[in-house]
Amino acid sequence: MITTNNKFNSLFNQILSEAKEPFDASKIEQFKAENKQVTIIPARLQPMHIGHKSLIESAKYPVVILIVEGEKTSLDKDKNPLSFEDRKKVIEAAKLEKIVGILKINMASIPLMIDICRKSGFEPKELICGLDRQIGYKAQIDKYASQLSANIEVTVLERDEESEDVSGISATKVREAIRSNNYKAASKMMFNLTPELFNFLKEKLA
Repeated sequence: MITTNNKFNSLFNQILSEAKEPFDASKIEQFKAENKQVTIIPARLQPMHIGHKSLIESAKYPVVILIVEGEKTSLDKDKNPLSFEDRKKVIEAAKLEKIVGILKINMASIPLMIDICRKSGFEPKELICGLDRQIGYKAQIDKYASQLSANIEVTVLERDEESEDVSGISATKVREAIRSNNYKAASKMMFNLTPELFNFLKEKLA
């Protein structure tokens, strides 16, 4: 069985092997200068809701959403019922101007995030995550980022899911409202939830 660390190391070596030109020391500054500096937010977003607003609004740069669709998340259909395209549709419907990109990653790996962002014309400068992910992401950045000539700051924002205000909204509560056909409750927890989008999600969550 391959451990997570071995997977990251293997992925890191593969990225360097396949992308020697972009990461060549003599060309890296020009390569980085051509890309748009962004804040990256890796998340499952099943679906995106107004509880994520603080993450996006606090970003120091335009935001690229990195939708995680790994092997484990794909198998857990109860917590992860929506496909990448489904989630992208919800994010686009929110019409949040600060979001400049929506990309898919199959692993919460810093080398992969850097690689996919750069290939899409973005240079990650900030990563926003919850407290539970802080140590893991910082460890990856310390290990890999300098070798990829990346400088990424980690910003931690924590939500209280037991709270009755916006910070207490969760994807689970949103899914429960949609599955119970409660449009009023769901629309209070999501951005621009039209009846058409509500019916679309209700069908997907059936």
